[in-house]
Amino acid sequence: TDVRVYIEKNDDDEIDVAAKPAGTLDLNYSGNKSDLELSLCIDADKIMSHPEDIIDELIIRGRLGDYLTLEAGKMKVVWGKGDKLHVLDNFNADDYADFIIPDYIDRRISTPMLRGIVSLPTANLNIEAVYTPFLPTDRFATSGRWTPAQYTELTQGATKIVSTNLLGLEHKANAAGATIADEKNYLEYLTYANNLSSNPDTLYPDLLNLKHGQYGLRVLGTAGLVDFGASYYCGWFKQPSVNYSAYDASVAAMQTRIMSDTTLSTQYMAMKSAGKSDAEIIQSLAVANGWQFTTASRHLDLKLQL
Repeated sequence: TDVRVYIEKNDDDEIDVAAKPAGTLDLNYSGNKSDLELSLCIDADKIMSHPEDIIDELIIRGRLGDYLTLEAGKMKVVWGKGDKLHVLDNFNADDYADFIIPDYIDRRISTPMLRGIVSLPTANLNIEAVYTPFLPTDRFATSGRWTPAQYTELTQGATKIVSTNLLGLEHKANAAGATIADEKNYLEYLTYANNLSSNPDTLYPDLLNLKHGQYGLRVLGTAGLVDFGASYYCGWFKQPSVNYSAYDASVAAMQTRIMSDTTLSTQYMAMKSAGKSDAEIIQSLAVANGWQFTTASRHLDLKLQL
């Protein structure tokens, strides 16, 4: 059971105490040529908001010959040397809905994944390839103490644009000489605005499709007292972005613009990255380092009827 005490300064000097059950249940099977690993998440908050998270990890592993291992399932894969920071780790998204998390791996969100590893005896050389068919994205609290400022800014910005557009359509529908089409456009947009208010998730694109997969290749080895690695990743940033510059105008200007362009683009930027990581023993001290070079190559646009 996880027990937390929050002390917040307010008019009532309230002390917030919360207790919730949390834990994991791990099941494993190991055979001559295959393994099965299942980790179940016992966390009421996670299961209520994301029922699929009851399966924290599910890994089916098969060994083909002496050198090749294949894995498939709902997995977490950590790339790069480090303890709490892994600069080369790009496949899994993070769950920031709760900032009090004891371990790096606990905030990672498992995702459907295929993984192949070729292990060679020379220099302990491992060649690893990973593919995920879907794009997992970072999660954030949408209410309460952990709601990030960026989420609030996005919500307020979208609300401003929708309200301005709705005002313009209403003005045109009520103006002298308004047509049936003007009234229809206003009523349809009013319905859309109400739906957006009740379900803000429509601001974001549906990424559960094969177009938004990720893949990468990593090579690991050992030379003397030094462990070395190099990796390449092609995928997407895990946080959305939106450009408000085209909509940062007065209400009158917005009303003029509405009739020709009523779209707002929410984007998940695509990225490609290459990096290296090393670890060595220096006088009984383990030293690890790593770097990554990242480029944003393309983006996915979600066109909203705003």
